[in-house]
Amino acid sequence: MMEEPDYLKEINNGISEMYNSIVEIYEMVLSVLKEPTAGKTKEICDKTKLVMEQEEAIIDRCVEALIRHQPFAGDLRAVTSAMRISYDLARISRYLSNIVQVIDDVQSGVACAPDVKGLLESGWEMVQESVKSYLSRDPVRAASVIDEDAKIDSGYRKVLSRYRDYAGGGACVLLNGLIARIVERMADHACYISAETVYMVTGSRIGVRAPKCPPDLSSQ
Repeated sequence: MMEEPDYLKEINNGISEMYNSIVEIYEMVLSVLKEPTAGKTKEICDKTKLVMEQEEAIIDRCVEALIRHQPFAGDLRAVTSAMRISYDLARISRYLSNIVQVIDDVQSGVACAPDVKGLLESGWEMVQESVKSYLSRDPVRAASVIDEDAKIDSGYRKVLSRYRDYAGGGACVLLNGLIARIVERMADHACYISAETVYMVTGSRIGVRAPKCPPDLSSQ
């Protein structure tokens, strides 16, 4: 197996640094859900801005690699995949930041936040596995992440079902519904990262970015 070019090593180092920054954000968000504390939005938002700067740096490196080194075949796929993955990681950081924003905005509903903590932890496991599969170039591990997405979708629907007729107050309904939706979207981006890994290694696309349309019931 040929050694990875230096420019790809630099790009992957950037992805790793970006991921480490998101780990810090996740740990802060989880602490707020475990012991609800308002007022964390500004601190987490500042960390999210750093992730956005890291994304821009990765894109710059990728563009430079395309211009200077003119990669082809697997190396070209690696560069283009890194560009898309950096975007997905940036979106995940924004979603995490949005969770704390929701807690601050709803305020009276923070006591209900633990109801979606488990869903967030499951979604985060998908993010972890997607990044590890990318960095290790493991398409099998990546594909297993995509298989987990159905569980997140099911968990999201269970939250909506539970709070549809909830009599305990609108704040809990709003908080849990919004956070569950955010986690569902975060898990989707973990699938996108995994799909890019499969493409990077094998050259085959998995169409996970297409919307999940409900079945057509009009003909039944």
